Amino acid sequence: MKKTLAALATAAGLIAAGTIYPAGMIITEVDPAADLVTMETATGHIYQFKGVDDWEPGDLAAVSMYDAGTPGRVQDDEILKARYCGGLNQFAGRLK
Repeated sequence: MKKTLAALATAAGLIAAGTIYPAGMIITEVDPAADLVTMETATGHIYQFKGVDDWEPGDLAAVSMYDAGTPGRVQDDEILKARYCGGLNQFAGRLK
């Protein structure tokens, strides 16, 4: 499926050859003045995107990422889409 999406996006001229992959991140900072959202992976990689909307620190996001054609390097990966998927407060008390 990932290869199909990447092939379709490449054929449509949306992105260069590369891989689209899913990631889970937490919103760490929201800057309404700059319209900038900062998010972080569980391994500490930090990414930003424009579009503050209703994002808040502590929100969890399911993110579609593009590897920019460099599969061994995450520093240049790009966020294609971020979707809200809950907040840490919603999971309080769930662990046993």
